[in-house]
Amino acid sequence: MNQEDQSFSKSINYTDDQIQKIEILVEGIRKRPGMYLGDLHIKGFARNLRCIAIDFFEQTEAKSFSLELLDDLSVKMSFSELAKPIDNQLIDPSQAWVQYHFFELHLLNPANPQMTYQAFDSQNESIFFQKYQRGFLTEGTTEYQECPASRLELVFTLDKEIWKIKEPWDYFVILDEFRDLGLVYKEKTFNIILDTEASKCNNTIHFPQGIKKLIEFDKMQTYGDYFFDGYLKLDHKLVKMELAFCLSEYHHKEPRFYSFINHQRSRGIFGVELVAAKEGVSVGIKKYLREKKITKRYITPQIAEQHLAAAISVQLAEPVFRSPMRYCNLGNLEIIKPVSNCISAFIYEQMKEDEALAEKTIDRVCGYR
Repeated sequence: MNQEDQSFSKSINYTDDQIQKIEILVEGIRKRPGMYLGDLHIKGFARNLRCIAIDFFEQTEAKSFSLELLDDLSVKMSFSELAKPIDNQLIDPSQAWVQYHFFELHLLNPANPQMTYQAFDSQNESIFFQKYQRGFLTEGTTEYQECPASRLELVFTLDKEIWKIKEPWDYFVILDEFRDLGLVYKEKTFNIILDTEASKCNNTIHFPQGIKKLIEFDKMQTYGDYFFDGYLKLDHKLVKMELAFCLSEYHHKEPRFYSFINHQRSRGIFGVELVAAKEGVSVGIKKYLREKKITKRYITPQIAEQHLAAAISVQLAEPVFRSPMRYCNLGNLEIIKPVSNCISAFIYEQMKEDEALAEKTIDRVCGYR
């Protein structure tokens, strides 16, 4: 630790253990930033911002979020209308080994020259203020303090020696990342603001319909006559699931699936949540065929996939992935049965109640023996 960092640690009265933990992070990030921070370009940074936003949403139940992209690669994040009290150790890097949440933030703090963390009450009066330099607290206190707050604010500037991000900001990459987040947090409002000397832009993201909006987008962007729309939710002890889907008269050349795992967009197309969706549609139609004793037609998950457009969001306590990448190809096999059963029951009941819909589904989707 250099002399400047030593003065920081002594002025705040860090313990030796805290100093050692922060030193390990600072040294590791400086030598191997990619191993700690992941992709160091704009897409990787946008994903880090998304993870931080999710952590704050889960811990504070904030109703609105604002992100400002400023000159000199500076960033300002604000969370408003908090429903839960917050504490002053949320971004302390020495807590990275203690807290499961805010992992990305604990790494982002020592990776940047400076970061400030401030909480405000309903009258916009400051409750507490912290200032960090290279992960070491220089203003504020490390003693645990929990308090109700109305708004939180994070301000930091990226280290240009670590991040491979060129000025000006690639605004639309970050906007796309938070547009996805707006689909799964349908009750929240996102303001993404670009405020630099070169350009200014402001976009508000709010999708009250949530993932159902994705299916509407899909209908507008693809050729085909969609005739079977559905929306359902499942609250099971193993998984929480939300699904919006539709069936097309024409088969797709490529899968049209949109998957979210714990509010993160999945990058895989072989996850068990998608397997369960295809299987659920197939089993539901098959059950109706069996009940009506229709033996000349048949359905399989592979056939269902060719006609299915679906947006599915699942939440699990401990997601497991079948890929070295995070949020790619979910592998929790135990969720297939409850998700599939929920979907198949919905499909069967819809076909049973609407004979015209059932007839069209069989005619357009099922194969001939």
